[in-house]
Amino acid sequence: AALVYQWTEAIVTTHGLKRETMCLLLIGHGSRRQRDSSETTETLAATLRRWWQNSGIAVQTAYLAQEPMVTSWLSLVAAAKRAILVVPLLMAMGLHGGEDLPPLFGVSAASLTAIPAIPPAESALIQGRRIWYGYGVGCHSDISAIILDHVAEGVRTAKGSGF
Repeated sequence: AALVYQWTEAIVTTHGLKRETMCLLLIGHGSRRQRDSSETTETLAATLRRWWQNSGIAVQTAYLAQEPMVTSWLSLVAAAKRAILVVPLLMAMGLHGGEDLPPLFGVSAASLTAIPAIPPAESALIQGRRIWYGYGVGCHSDISAIILDHVAEGVRTAKGSGF
């Protein structure tokens, strides 16, 4: 949650955006067969909503394979939200993050290689809304440290329980 929070705050600060016009759109994979596959995405969204409850930044979720579908993103984002940061909750760019999603947000797959940093410096304009499309969270340089921290915690917990 902290990583996504920092990206969003960086976009707001870098571009001088008003928080009351900002929406963070989290894109999870989801599943038509296993409805609880959205649990992590929804938990992350709830955490961010709590952190921003008085700031005006809205947090929405959409999915590749379940409702609400990412293809309906325009109807999910309130009309007052004019600046949108799209964060795919994917471990790598892959087919979805690098080819399927970018065109929905006015970004070409070829231009993604030109955005080496998160938050991305480039954006697209769609129906009067400025869209920033971020790399999948797994592409961030800090993700390996986060994973190692979780592994170390798991090992400490297992040792403490006599496992």
